[in-house]
Amino acid sequence: MLEPVLNVQERLAGKRSVLTKLRNEGFIPAILYGKNVASLPVAVAENELQKQIREHGRNAIFQVEVQGQKQKVLIREVQIDKVTNKMIHVDLMAIDEETEVDTTVPVHLVGEAVGVREGGIVQHLLHELEITAKAEEIPEKIDIDISELDIGDTILVEQIAPNYSFKINHEGTEPIVTILPPETSDAETDTGEESTGTQDENPEE
Repeated sequence: MLEPVLNVQERLAGKRSVLTKLRNEGFIPAILYGKNVASLPVAVAENELQKQIREHGRNAIFQVEVQGQKQKVLIREVQIDKVTNKMIHVDLMAIDEETEVDTTVPVHLVGEAVGVREGGIVQHLLHELEITAKAEEIPEKIDIDISELDIGDTILVEQIAPNYSFKINHEGTEPIVTILPPETSDAETDTGEESTGTQDENPEE
């Protein structure tokens, strides 16, 4: 499978003025490091990086070419400016097929639970799972089928862990999703209490 190409260019390291100039020109300063690669300052076009993340996800493997050599990389850290909410720096980690990394993967619930059709409420407790996986095995997301869950049913981490070759770094008893019983409205509660009160006030015959 061919990895999407992320175009990068070498840059000068260091001075704040150089980094500011790069950002003003639409580039994001980055550092390339990792497997068999000496740390190398690079830059990537902001619009291209946003497009690639949008189309392939943060956990995708990308291919870059630097100093005449192609290299597979993962996006490991993206620094965001708190004021502008724009990316200001990116870490690119060079990998091979044996490289293991710690990362987070979103959880996607699939299907409509039986309990929901009966009035129950889905409580999605873990929206992301922390995993340790070989770079080639990192999924874009983890799908969990909830269609057979009834009211009161829960899916725990230990129930899905055997389905994957990577390690899920959560306690096995940690719940991912559960189906809660229907909520009782205040109006229904008040009506019930009033009805009970009325019966108590009637004298015995």
